[in-house]
Amino acid sequence: MIIFTHIARTSGSAIQSIVSQQQNVTLKKKAHRNPRKFLSDKEENIVAIGHFAYGVHKYAKDDISLSYFTLLREPMSRWISHFTSAMGKVRRNGHVLRQIWKKTGKDLKNFLEYCIDKEINCNIMTKQLCGIESIYKSQDPMFMFLWSPRHQQTSKTELANYLSVAKDNLLTKYDFVGFQEAGSLSHVCLCKKYNWTYIEHPYIPRAPDIRLDWNDAEVREILYRMNEYDIKLYDFAVENLWKKNLVKES
Repeated sequence: MIIFTHIARTSGSAIQSIVSQQQNVTLKKKAHRNPRKFLSDKEENIVAIGHFAYGVHKYAKDDISLSYFTLLREPMSRWISHFTSAMGKVRRNGHVLRQIWKKTGKDLKNFLEYCIDKEINCNIMTKQLCGIESIYKSQDPMFMFLWSPRHQQTSKTELANYLSVAKDNLLTKYDFVGFQEAGSLSHVCLCKKYNWTYIEHPYIPRAPDIRLDWNDAEVREILYRMNEYDIKLYDFAVENLWKKNLVKES
């Protein structure tokens, strides 16, 4: 069984498209909605894609062989993409980020500061990859996407510990780590790792429905604070895993 720890806005559609076209592979989409179901499946050639944290393997049967992979993305770019997607016309009006956008008067700085205050969508790569959150306790499916705290803000000491664990997990628990910024090379190398047939998935950028100044100095400073530990994790992964996992064929 292969598990894709899907961090929001990191090539999920492309990975799903590639896996769905493989022979003798069973794709389990949105597997985070019921992890126990696919983990109890006796079929071996399962690829489960979901927004769950690292650690779902502990709910699987002991005799199941598991392999993890994930893709990372430059954190501030990922955050902007997540926001843009949430605000898109194809999204439901009930999306949590859209609700907060309206609640904060559609003012970008107020919106971002609110997200920091409530720890909404902050450092989610670090939290997801270290596996601190329970994937079963919350009844709100958006909870696992946004990685909000349950009772109080996470301290810097706790975040530093989460970062340390996430780094170790990437180095020792993940069989493949790709990068959004590498484009199709990540997909090619992923397919090589698992002996899949590479199928090109063209990227079609969509213009945002809401145009905002993400280059404003104050906005960038807030975004940095929201993603400080994800930035450290991403830089660590680039330094230690980019060349190891992304090898161009000669």
